Amino acid sequence: KENVTVTSQERLKEIAENINPVIVNFYTMPNGTSGPFYQDAYSLGSGFVLTSDGWIMTTQKVMDRIKDKDYLILTANYQVYQPIKLLKDPISPIVFVKIKANDLPVVKLGDIQNAISGQKVYGFIAAYPISKIASLHLADLQASILEDVVASSEKFSQLVSVREGYDPSLLGSPIVNLSGEIIAI
Repeated sequence: KENVTVTSQERLKEIAENINPVIVNFYTMPNGTSGPFYQDAYSLGSGFVLTSDGWIMTTQKVMDRIKDKDYLILTANYQVYQPIKLLKDPISPIVFVKIKANDLPVVKLGDIQNAISGQKVYGFIAAYPISKIASLHLADLQASILEDVVASSEKFSQLVSVREGYDPSLLGSPIVNLSGEIIAI
């Protein structure tokens, strides 16, 4: 039996290598822009690949920034997709966007119920060619219990807030634990 020590920098690099391919960014359709349209200044927010067949998860706040504009979704490998379907969760601020794609990379979703206040987590912000990482701490975990949701659902969702305050560049970004699992958005 051998003990192996992994530094936090090594672990974070490993997590980033796994998370970066699933992060997507939302942009309005290019209209006479000079240079690549996927510059940070043109970004409307992030999301992540939920399923290998093209379902993307983001937030209503990202969609609010898009409004009625036509938009594109750019994956980490610079593939550009147009949305073909949009589903809004009627209760939470989660939005699912379908793109026509197959064999997209996905990562494991973690269980927020295993998280604790004060836990270190990371927000991954879509930026090309690699994502930017924001170090965060969970400040508050609040379970929302709704009486009118399907009887089998006792806990509907958990509200996650971070101590560092709101950073607009984190809009729609996956929040990842040290196990490399997405636990929030």
